[in-house]
Amino acid sequence: MPWPPSGYIEPSVDLGTQLASPVTPGLESPVQDPAAISYNPSSGVVAPGVNAMWEPDFSALPDPKEDNIKIPTTGKTRELVIQYALEKLGRKYVWGGESDAEGGFDCSGLLFYAFHKAGVDMPRVSYSQTGRGKRVSLDKLEPGDLVAWDSNPSIPGADHIALYLGNGEIVEAPATWVVVNGKRVRGTVRRRKLGANEGAWGVKLSY
Repeated sequence: MPWPPSGYIEPSVDLGTQLASPVTPGLESPVQDPAAISYNPSSGVVAPGVNAMWEPDFSALPDPKEDNIKIPTTGKTRELVIQYALEKLGRKYVWGGESDAEGGFDCSGLLFYAFHKAGVDMPRVSYSQTGRGKRVSLDKLEPGDLVAWDSNPSIPGADHIALYLGNGEIVEAPATWVVVNGKRVRGTVRRRKLGANEGAWGVKLSY
């Protein structure tokens, strides 16, 4: 049974319990065949020319207040990467999207866009992006490093990824639907605080 069954996390149920549930393979799993998966129109939009497939929804944690927390000073190139990613706040989640021309971004597409605009080489998909650096604990990260999740241990590699901003914050393109005030709305690029028990790890980059 796909997790979450309804396409989004239920806020009233313990997150740890939901994360421990069976998971549909992530959208960027190397062994996944998009052509073999039926597209569910309720799961969101897909960038033009990209085969549709269902992605686990990592968008359920509550949105933080927009407090404009100052990002720590870092290298100029890292600042550019962060700037380009934050410029896309509020853009729609689009599976396979990596530009405004496609209507929005998926998680790795947002990073691919920001790094390449800043002149930094970065692979296109999340499980390849984690190989760009060294896996570390979250407390070892600097602004401009990566935060990754693996929702399905039976399939190797990250299936969700975000950009670390410092002060425990990330910018991410969460998948498909989010529950806001009891209503389902389409996920958008957002900035938020990392939760304490999300099962994420850090990727230390050199650039």
